[in-house]
Amino acid sequence: MKLLLTCSGIEGKTITNQFKKMLDIEPENVKVLWIPTAAIDNESIAYTEKCKNDLLNIGVQNKNIFAYNLDYKLSLKYVNNFDVIFVCGGECRYLLDRIYSSGFNKILEFFKGLYVGVSAGSCIVSYDFEDGLPFLKCKLNVHCNTGSVCGTININNTDLISLNNNQAVVIENENIKIIE
Repeated sequence: MKLLLTCSGIEGKTITNQFKKMLDIEPENVKVLWIPTAAIDNESIAYTEKCKNDLLNIGVQNKNIFAYNLDYKLSLKYVNNFDVIFVCGGECRYLLDRIYSSGFNKILEFFKGLYVGVSAGSCIVSYDFEDGLPFLKCKLNVHCNTGSVCGTININNTDLISLNNNQAVVIENENIKIIE
């Protein structure tokens, strides 16, 4: 699985270009499994619409965005029909609880596409939580005034990555970098 961990979604030229680069197909053909589950307050709910509009603005077709609220179990076979799992921001603890109760954590272990996290959707795949999903082997702070220095990260020497709202962490195979 490839990961694009953001604070604010697919915005800005660098993050948009990275998103497109990480896909093997044109944006108009991308199928997205949209997970707005963490958005449990008005501010977060409004922000999910902004993130969806970001996808639409780069060419993803609305008909190819399928909402899933982690309220029932999905099969890996079904999920692997999607190119992107897009996990929106909001309340981290609530999101993690729903991921585990729906068994989606097991699906994520074997997903072959691109995982995009926004805020809480990014934090839950780091070591911020004892039961977090261990895809980023360090802690991740989002919405920081000052982010970590852009470039390649040696995860063995990194305990914490801080992202400002214009940055993202890119994980492909064993390669980890911060972009802005």
